[in-house]
Amino acid sequence: NLKNDVLAFGYAMNVIPTCVLALLFVGATGAVHQAAPWMALAGLAQLLVSILSFRREDVFHGAVFSLTSTLWLGLTYGFLSALWKNVDIVPRPPFLASSILVLIFLIFFLLSFTQTIADAVFNLCSTLFVLSLPTTGLNSTYLGVASILLLLISLYCTFALTLNSAFRRTLVPVGRSLLPEESLRGLFSRC
Repeated sequence: NLKNDVLAFGYAMNVIPTCVLALLFVGATGAVHQAAPWMALAGLAQLLVSILSFRREDVFHGAVFSLTSTLWLGLTYGFLSALWKNVDIVPRPPFLASSILVLIFLIFFLLSFTQTIADAVFNLCSTLFVLSLPTTGLNSTYLGVASILLLLISLYCTFALTLNSAFRRTLVPVGRSLLPEESLRGLFSRC
């Protein structure tokens, strides 16, 4: 029984932009402008999922989808600025911003150990995706592979959550929690 029924939609909104980015960076398509509208749509939809998750008192997924919404909307801005080719008006994102984003995604990856295994894998793939962005200095092949990994885990989570919710039982496993929430609270209470 699913506490937050909008999660499947949030994961589904990662599918199209990651697919377009994977095709772009693997070399199957060469146009940047094809990715921008899908990233904007994903960012806005995940912002909606974030709001609905917070309303359902699911703070973890609300925060995760707020972060992925920020990522997709930021990438949309970056891709559109490259399309406009006006570097005087639109500055390149600094290396520090990418590093901070990687750190935030890494923190959510570690916090996802109190959630399901699928959440942990999704957050790991998101961290790898952000780590492989061109502003971190890695080439586009890594971004293509990271896009494919994020695409695959997003598809799995979408189908698993949709089927499990529709049949009101676990048909497709998402895994159990790797770390009890109480042990994480105990760790932070000592700090």
